[in-house]
Amino acid sequence: NDSSADPTNINTPWKNLTKIKSITPNAGDQFLLADDSTWSYAMGDTAISAGTWNGTKNNPVIIGKYSPSGTPSAAKPIIRMGTDIQPGDWTYSAPNNAWIWSPGLGNLHDTCLILLGGEWGASNHQLVALPLPSTNGAYKISGASMYLYAPSGTNPTTYYGGVRVGGRNGGGLFAIGYNNKAVTFRDLHFEESGGCITVATGTGAAHGYIIIENCSGHKVSQMINSIVYGNDTADLTIRNCTVTEWGACVIWLFDGGFRLNSFTMHNNDCRDGNYTWGQGALYTQCGFKQCDIYNNYISHARYGNNGNTVDGAGLYIETGSVNVNVYNNEIAYCYIAIQDNAGNKARYHGNYIHHCKMAFAITDGLTVNLTDIAIENNTFLVGYNVLPVNGSKPGVGIYHYYAGGHVVPSEKIRNNVFVDAGETSDTTQTAILLRDSITPASSDYTNNSVYGYTNALARYPSLTPEPTPSGTVTTNPLLDAAGHPSTGSPLIAAGKYIGYRIDGLFQQYWNKPCIGAYEYQRIRTARSLPT
Repeated sequence: NDSSADPTNINTPWKNLTKIKSITPNAGDQFLLADDSTWSYAMGDTAISAGTWNGTKNNPVIIGKYSPSGTPSAAKPIIRMGTDIQPGDWTYSAPNNAWIWSPGLGNLHDTCLILLGGEWGASNHQLVALPLPSTNGAYKISGASMYLYAPSGTNPTTYYGGVRVGGRNGGGLFAIGYNNKAVTFRDLHFEESGGCITVATGTGAAHGYIIIENCSGHKVSQMINSIVYGNDTADLTIRNCTVTEWGACVIWLFDGGFRLNSFTMHNNDCRDGNYTWGQGALYTQCGFKQCDIYNNYISHARYGNNGNTVDGAGLYIETGSVNVNVYNNEIAYCYIAIQDNAGNKARYHGNYIHHCKMAFAITDGLTVNLTDIAIENNTFLVGYNVLPVNGSKPGVGIYHYYAGGHVVPSEKIRNNVFVDAGETSDTTQTAILLRDSITPASSDYTNNSVYGYTNALARYPSLTPEPTPSGTVTTNPLLDAAGHPSTGSPLIAAGKYIGYRIDGLFQQYWNKPCIGAYEYQRIRTARSLPT
């Protein structure tokens, strides 16, 4: 109910999440949603006030679930965050060949959820200018308005059988403000939603400890976003979440020139994505004092930018990202598995990347200087045409493009496995392709396994002298179906000893480690005990 009845009584629960705004919770307080409930809210609705909450790191405020039956179940409360645009909400603009929706909610954003007739029918707007082409699904986001094509005599809601939009720049049903302190979101499911959880930090604010765990989403875009205005003022952890059919991104981190104290993303499953504007399951433009991304599974990041040869990846480490550690992840069926666009002090270790067109794109499109990149002990099975749309980037293992002649002070590409599936029509046939004119000041391309390529490393255009890789293994790596070296593999004990802790889970103990993401596990034969 929404009356003055006691909401701590299981028989008189609230029926509106916006009632949360009437409470100033203390440490350990919990807001629990029935596991058989469904909650629907429109863009602009909020459930959390900007006032001070009193959770602590060890005793946070919790937003989670309960079972009215008293018997625990695996079911989760369903939250639908988005606006179903009504036929009368549209205005036709003949000069723009479009119908216009202006909700008056501030800026819409490229990462919004857009469903046409309940499906991902909207084509990417980025390459579309006004007036719109007469193409179903063509749209354009401009400021506080969305332009969508439909014939002049039929509004888009009627024409497509429904238009649903969710998420906007800085908006969210659960908007954690500067002084909400420690909050944990647990066991929630978001359906056909955008802009669900927003974390905002600021200079002078109370330190935030935000955990999002065991949550799930289906047909979502920008499910979680963080806007950082103040250095080292928040720790954000996202773990054990499952998301299917995501749009532009699942998680978007934007820094405003500042950095998070820490960001941890682990043991999440994000599959079947990039149905709209191409970014990545994680799209980060944020600096970090400490960042660890590990043990995640990401798949089917589509090539979302319809002709743009840069964007669209499983993990997109964008300009401004600093101190990023990415390890022990599996990324599959993507146009590009990982893109590092001017990230700094980045480490990529122990990742298994397979059935992708390209493993890595390292770019510096904004000429802000990449620095200190290490790509070590990964397994890359690439060169696949696995997506309905494939852009013009080649099917290489690692593709470099440093604009403006900028220099990478240190680059290490060591102990990696590159296998070309040969499904692309590229003429380069190169494991590591450098499209620039300057070699990193300190580079190390050693002890990689390269199979199915003509060249281990090449530069385009060519330059003398070329960087010279050493210790390259060119014979069949003999991998099993899961990317592990089999008995007799030339990868066994063929790697270069790195000599430091390469991720948060294991240490390289052997002077001769295996090349690739996995060490060889010898099959042991049981012995009979002596009688």
